[in-house]
Amino acid sequence: MINLFSKFDGIKTRDTFLSDSDFFNIRQECMNHLEYVRGELDRPGTAPTGLVCELNPGHLMTILIDLQLRKTKLIPSKLNLSRVYVNLFLDGEIPNFHTDSKCKGDLTAILYLNEPNDTNAQLGCTEFKVKDYIVGIPPVENRIVVFDSTIEHRATSFIGSDRYAIALKYVR
Repeated sequence: MINLFSKFDGIKTRDTFLSDSDFFNIRQECMNHLEYVRGELDRPGTAPTGLVCELNPGHLMTILIDLQLRKTKLIPSKLNLSRVYVNLFLDGEIPNFHTDSKCKGDLTAILYLNEPNDTNAQLGCTEFKVKDYIVGIPPVENRIVVFDSTIEHRATSFIGSDRYAIALKYVR
């Protein structure tokens, strides 16, 4: 496993997470066939950001990604999948830092679906507040990042194109 951020506790990454064919099929489904609604509130009192499409736990994409997360031991078997959705951030979205859970040990996994073009090479990162740092993880195609859900984070948008990612939330 490639863990680019091993010095930051609670964040793990893996590149080339799915097979090429599985990744291609999932990306095509998310970009061309799903319906999205206005997104989430990052925190109470903030405006909604992005668009989302909720996925059923029995959806083939969900099963495939969850099985791979458990096979690679990025997600322990004791955690239960509680929610899965596709995030679609449009050009110019301004998200806020937030946490996904108040319970240490709950995990979030994000699978990046599109690679930024040259003008977006430094954009579209998922930013994490870790200790005294803000760490940005670029949204490389077919990269998964798994992190403790209590870590403050936010997605950032591309310029001139959309940013797609699948988020999976795991709880005890």
